[in-house]
Amino acid sequence: MKALITGLNGFVGGWLRDHLVAEGDSVFGLPDGLDVCDRKGIIEFMNSVEVDCLFHLAALTHVGQSWHDPEAFFRVNVLGTQNTTEALAGSNPNAKLIYISSSEVYGQSLAGKSGDEYLPIKETASIRPVTPYAASKAAAEYASLQGAFGRGLDVVIARPFNHVGPGQGEQFVVSGLAKRIIAAEIEGLDSIPVGNLDSERDFTDVRDVVRAYRSLAISGDSGEAYNVCSGRAISIAEIAQDLIRLAGGSVALRQDPSLMRAVEVKTSIGDRSKITSKTGWLPTISIDQTLAEILRFWRDRLKAI
Repeated sequence: MKALITGLNGFVGGWLRDHLVAEGDSVFGLPDGLDVCDRKGIIEFMNSVEVDCLFHLAALTHVGQSWHDPEAFFRVNVLGTQNTTEALAGSNPNAKLIYISSSEVYGQSLAGKSGDEYLPIKETASIRPVTPYAASKAAAEYASLQGAFGRGLDVVIARPFNHVGPGQGEQFVVSGLAKRIIAAEIEGLDSIPVGNLDSERDFTDVRDVVRAYRSLAISGDSGEAYNVCSGRAISIAEIAQDLIRLAGGSVALRQDPSLMRAVEVKTSIGDRSKITSKTGWLPTISIDQTLAEILRFWRDRLKAI
């Protein structure tokens, strides 16, 4: 398979590239300096290449930051997806587009009518976004689907729940906690700042997530969306305590209002039965292994400074 990855140099893009290459695929990204918001540039580039599958990862992804600049999130996430979809359909009409959306699109549907009643959530749940980021990803899903229904392109939507792993930016909760724990260890601090610890999230290792993306490229049905998740929710408080345990320390957690989100979905758990039934995909990496490797990443990074 000849695969194009937008967002190749990002956290997930790098892991996806490594997995595809290990599977024998040929992989390339967009030229340096080419922005997915540049419609003319994307179309010209796509007309110059042949591709079997395009994995569209390029996006602004930090939920909290979307409140401060929603226009940028809609420009990159929606317009960028529209441009990429249009360019692929016009240049490589037999190719497959894997659009990487987000479980955030479910938003308020995750709460259901009475707490856990609708959890774990299936792909048939209503799209009810509560953040600008989620709204931009929901709109981008429709932009990609227009490529399927209006242009005849083979389009599959992946809706990953929280994915984590070594190399993820510190602006994301697990990586940020791990960095602060290791920094406290190095600097001899007895506490670290934290945000909301009550939220529960469905975490999957990024290496399992990219396996899921390739499985959808091989077997996913056009026009369909698939949850990519573990099917188990873990509270941020439990993640923090596990990180402290695995780091071998005893640092205290100190709540910092600046780390709190304006709006927070309390519990997010996905149902992975659809992707498992269609492709056979299952997550294989334990949360303890993932957390230990994230801690090792930050220990190596901070000690090298």
